[in-house]
Amino acid sequence: MPTPPVGPWTARRAEAERRLAAAVGDRSLCDVSRAGAPGGVKELEGRMAALAEVDRAVRGGAEPADAVRAASIAWRAGLDADAGKGPAWAAYRRGGVDELAELSAELADA
Repeated sequence: MPTPPVGPWTARRAEAERRLAAAVGDRSLCDVSRAGAPGGVKELEGRMAALAEVDRAVRGGAEPADAVRAASIAWRAGLDADAGKGPAWAAYRRGGVDELAELSAELADA
């Protein structure tokens, strides 16, 4: 079995998972969301989801820069489409958009 591709998105996702686990503690994300998602939980969740999307694309054979570009387009469209859904959705989408912008810059600098 081939080794799965590893890149900066892997470490970034692990860090987002660590930060999300610290913010959530032993509560479920649903419970935290109903409580108002304190501590940037929805933003961290969005960051993780965006990185998972990139990871799936790269594992599927996409070039990392192409995967990030495609995910960025989709997440920006989602940010616009979800604009009226409330602050939790906005934070979730903004987290993903921000994460992808940061990852794109990191890949460009590499």
